[in-house]
Amino acid sequence: MILILALTVINLVFRFMKVATIELVGDKIGVAKNHHVATIAALIIAFILVKTGSWLYIWILFGGANQLMAGLALLLVTLYLVIKGKNYKIAI
Repeated sequence: MILILALTVINLVFRFMKVATIELVGDKIGVAKNHHVATIAALIIAFILVKTGSWLYIWILFGGANQLMAGLALLLVTLYLVIKGKNYKIAI
């Protein structure tokens, strides 16, 4: 079960990287619009990040961004409850 979850997450990450590659450089580099080329580029980028150890720094940045997004979501929910006159203390 854990293996299936890990493979699903890896598949999702590489699909996102493929779409991001196409969106970022597809207009500048025409061959990058090809899904196979974009997937290979994503795999190469991931391989370089793993081999150099740079993924650790990116992981920390994503973790911080995740916490900021969670705080913003909680703030927005609290403001929504205050505006609607509901019990906002459950969000605090």
